[in-house]
Formats: sequence, C-alpha cells, structure tokens
Amino acid sequence: MRFYICLFLSLLVNGAFSQALVRGTVQDKEGVPVDCFNALILSAADSVFIDGAACFNGSLSVGTKATGEVLLKITALGYEDLTRPLSLQDGRTEEVGTLTLTPASETIDEVTARRPAIISKPDRMVVSVEGSLLSSAADGVEMLRKTPGLTVDRNGSVGVFGKGAAAIYLDNRPVRSSAELKMLNPQNIKSIEIIDNPPAAYDAQGHAVILIHTVRSQDHYAVRLGGTLSQSRRTSAGGFAEGHWAKNRFSASLHYAYDDDRSESGEYGYISPDDIYRIFHKTKELFHDRSQEGYLSLSYAPASGHTLGLQTTGYHSRGTSDGRNRSWSDDPALHAFETFAREKSRSWSVGQSLYYDWQIDTLGQKFAVVGDYFRSDSKSIHPYYNVPEGVPVPETPFVNTNDNAGTNSLLSVRADYVKPIGKVWRVETGMKYYRIENENSTVQTGSTNSVQDYSSTEWNVAGYVSLTARVSDKIELRGGLRTEYNDRKARNNGERYADRSALDWFPSFLLKYDASDNVGIGLSYTKRLNRPSLYELDPTLVSADSLMTRKGNPDLKSEKSHVFQLTFGLWQDFNIRLGYNLNINPTYFTVVRDEENPYMHNVRYVNEPKSRSFVVSASYNKDVCRGGPLPSMSACPARSINMSAPTESAATTTRPIGCSTRPIRLPCLAN
Repeated sequence: MRFYICLFLSLLVNGAFSQALVRGTVQDKEGVPVDCFNALILSAADSVFIDGAACFNGSLSVGTKATGEVLLKITALGYEDLTRPLSLQDGRTEEVGTLTLTPASETIDEVTARRPAIISKPDRMVVSVEGSLLSSAADGVEMLRKTPGLTVDRNGSVGVFGKGAAAIYLDNRPVRSSAELKMLNPQNIKSIEIIDNPPAAYDAQGHAVILIHTVRSQDHYAVRLGGTLSQSRRTSAGGFAEGHWAKNRFSASLHYAYDDDRSESGEYGYISPDDIYRIFHKTKELFHDRSQEGYLSLSYAPASGHTLGLQTTGYHSRGTSDGRNRSWSDDPALHAFETFAREKSRSWSVGQSLYYDWQIDTLGQKFAVVGDYFRSDSKSIHPYYNVPEGVPVPETPFVNTNDNAGTNSLLSVRADYVKPIGKVWRVETGMKYYRIENENSTVQTGSTNSVQDYSSTEWNVAGYVSLTARVSDKIELRGGLRTEYNDRKARNNGERYADRSALDWFPSFLLKYDASDNVGIGLSYTKRLNRPSLYELDPTLVSADSLMTRKGNPDLKSEKSHVFQLTFGLWQDFNIRLGYNLNINPTYFTVVRDEENPYMHNVRYVNEPKSRSFVVSASYNKDVCRGGPLPSMSACPARSINMSAPTESAATTTRPIGCSTRPIRLPCLAN
C-alpha cells in the first residue's frame, strides 16, 4: 500500500511565541504509523476544544497556549478515539511517547480503499473524499470530525483549527443546521475545501469557509437502514432509514433519523477580578435529548447544463438537563453553596432551499441562484436554587425560574455569475440579500421577578466582484472587493438598545507565483468582520446566581480583522505558511467586583483598541509505497459498513441492506 510520510507542525504564536508543545508518535496495534489523524487539546474540566492540529504518518506535534491540566484526544477514521490526560507548562515540550490506537471493529476480510489525498494551495486545503477512508464514515458529521484540520463540538458546530466556527456550503448552498450535515452520505462526497482566508464571494462575517462538493448522481436506486449504539459514561442509541433514486434527468433522496442521546459534562474554574480572593466553581451536568429529523431532496435537469433543485429539512427535539454547581472561595468570610438546576426544553425547525444552476458553456461560464428560508421555534423552563453551607452571603437563598420562548426566521437570496475572458481573465460577480427576524421572551420568577420581551430585525445586502488574471504560466493574480450594508434594530420591552446601520468595504488580494511545476509562492490579504451579537449588546442586568450578574454593552463596536498570509513550498510535498492578523476593536468580556457588594461579581463586555497575532505552520507530504492490510473496512455499492468511533470512544456500527463484503486492499497512490 502507498501512504504519505507526513509531518504537520502547527504553531500559534502570540506575543513572545511562548507556548507548550505536545509531541509523540501514533500507531496501530501492528506497529504501523497511522496515516492521518487529528490531535486535539481539550479542557480537562469540560472537554471544550482549545487547540488542534492535523497530523500524518504517525508524527504527533501540536502546539497550544493552554497550561495546566488538559486532555490530549486522538481521532482517526477506522479507530476508536484515544484520550490521554496531560499537565502542560508554558514553553515546555511534553513527550507522550508512542500511542497505540484500537481498531473500531474486527477486520472484515480485505478492503479496497485509500487514505484521502490532501493538496495544500495558497488560500485553501483540498481533501479528497471519494473512494477514500473518509467516505466510509457513518454520516456527514463523523466525516467532518475525522477530516484533518477540522473539529466538531458536542452541538455539531464545525470549526477550523485556529479560525473557530466556519461557514459551510454544500454545492454552493449554505448549510443551516448540523442535522443537514448528519444526513449527508459520505459516499456521495467528492471533496472538501477548507478556506482559511475566504475571497470576496463569501460573507465578510466569520474567519473560515468549508466547501463540500458532491458526486453527480448516476442512474441508480438504494435503500439503507442503520442504527447506532454508543457507550461512554452513558448509553445513547439511534436509527435511520433513507432511500435514493436517480433516473435520466431526475433524482430524489429521502432521509429520516431518530436519536436518543445521553451525555455528561463537567467544568471547573474560578473567577478572579483582582488578587484579593478567588471564587471557585465546579459543575456537573447530565443531558438527555431525543430528536427526530427528516430530509427531502429533489433535482431535475430539464436540459443539458441546467439543473433545478429543491431541498426541505425538518427537525424536532425534546430534552432535559440536570445540573449541580458548587461554589466556594479562598476568602473565609464567604461560605460555600450549591446550585441545583433542572431544565426542560423543546425545539423544532424547518428549512427550504430552492436553487438553479446553469452551466452556460464548456469554458467555465456559469450562473447560479439560491433561495433559502429557515424558521425555528424553541421553549425552555429552567428552575434553579442555591443551598448555602453555613451562613450564606447574601443571607437568603437565591431561588429563580427562567421561562424562555423564542422564534427565529431567515430569508436569503444569493446569485453568482462566473465569466472567463480569453485565456487570461476570469470575472466573478454576485449579490446576496438576507433578512433575520427574532422574537424572544424570558420570564424570571422567584427571588427576582422580571419580564424581558426581545424583538430584533436585521437585514443585509451585499455585492462583490472578483477579477483573476493568469499573467503568465508562472504568475496568477486575484483581486476582489465586497461591500455590505447591514441594518439592525432591537427592542427589549419596547426600548431600543441596538439600533445601528453601517456600510463596509472588504478588499481581498492573492498573488501566486509558480517558480516551477512544484515550487510556488503565495501572498494573500483579506479583510474580515465580526459583528457583536444581540446577547453581547443587551444592557439588561441578568442574575446568573447569587454571586454573579451579566450585562451587555450597547456601545460595542464591530471587530474588523486584517489577515495577511505568505505561503511557500512544494505544493504536493512541503509547505510553510506565515500569517499576521491585525484585529481592530476586538471584543472581550471582563469580570469586575460590584461596588456595593464586595462578594458580587459582574460580567461585562468591552472593546480593546487593537490586538495582533502571528501564525506559523509547516507541513511535509511524500508518497511512498508499502504493503500491508488495512483494518476495519468493507465495501458495497450502496454504502459501506461503517466502523467509526464517536466522541468519548463510543463504538458505532452501521450496516446497510443488500451489502456483501468483498476483498479490499489499499493500493499505491500515483505520484
């Protein structure tokens, strides 16, 4: 078999470049280095993602700003997740030695599959999925969780290492929910593009974009049934049924899934607004969520080059959570107390997407328009109370019930046009309009009584133009300009608190120089924007518990980022990236001591004038050939038997209808 000998070293540098480094090797039970895996640094208290790196050929190397107690988590397709506690020190290297991964199941005869090919370009990384190990993942979420450079949290939110949450597009159509990702069949995915410096065609809000490209359906029909059973700290189960049909110019897909998810989380931390004393918190929560989701996709090609499509999604869930929080202080005057809470919630959402694609000619001229409508509704009731130990501060227990209900709707229309001009020029232009409406009501009763009725409306209109020039066989230039006009209006009990509008311009630039067929240099720049959320702007004083309040800041400004990146390397083998980020008006939250009650702490949101960061990354990929069996795989025309390991080492097995195993070997990849 052929696999890459790889080393991926990712280092986030801030200030004096001081951080901890975790190194080691990762192999299977046969002693063979694991070709491709993600190394995650998680909080030891609550398993929240801190840092991560995509690693290859068994070489583990991940840098992190975290210190103290953390968790190292290794995830790889076809293997159970491995978690190892670590204690890190700033500026020190932690050697973890050799880590051995366990196959997610027993080997089934032989398998024919390959590891995903990864191509690094000046502004993006392209991961091939079709025919690779990633195509055998249980669903779309599991596929993304195992993709190098990506992370998926408990709620299904997908992020890019070093960039945070990402905007996801499926064949040029935005993905609105994790349920839509979960319903994806990885065997229908061609490739994934991870863009950490998005061009003008994409929204200015956010810092990364993920493009998922599917394989065009050939004439076929398939039916799949499957189920999952996972055991970590608690047992979860689920099942699904789906059908696919394609004939001539028409195709249809239908999917239904049910999940009964039980999980547990914990948290440990402290508040320290000054050096006088600290307040410690230790939290444990138990979750039980039951959800149903459905998906219908229809596509019709009335003529060559023309495609019409409709997609409808639906989601419904009910859940409960039981939480227990203990708070104490190193100040002997403040006695410890415990907070108990039990929350019941339900939510539903529906979404429709209508699209039209026109491949005008074979030279690359094309036009596309997408319309989206999404609506969600939620309701929750959250009673909680404090039980003091000894003499409490304040003197009476804090008892409250939060009753929350809200609706959200989104309407979006986007159009894009691409026109090659000769062999040198390429023009891209387009527009987008969206409108978001929110209504939310919170009733707080008990020790404090209040009613908060929120309503907000936001609309945004954007246009862009991008021009690409192939100056010569060696030089390519791309310049783009995007403009967005954003208008927000928000009310709380009829009072305005976040009315604002702004017109912003977002330039972008890319220079690519190919010194030879293998050696190249890329220089890019883009301007990005993060608007403050309505939650951060809301000036209403909210009590979290008897010792903490939260209040938003209606004067918060939008954070604007100038992102520079220099890329040098052999595109297929060796690659170095240098990045510099200048952030204007970054938003932080701060904890300050209450002026009237020295034991009360207040969370507030503020803008800092500027912040700077540097990013350095290096990667090495090389093809060699080596024989040997590949564990835990099977193949079938409709869907593979999927052996994956969800979060917290929970083994999952999905078996399709009408699928028989056959001998498969990992082939050598072409250079």
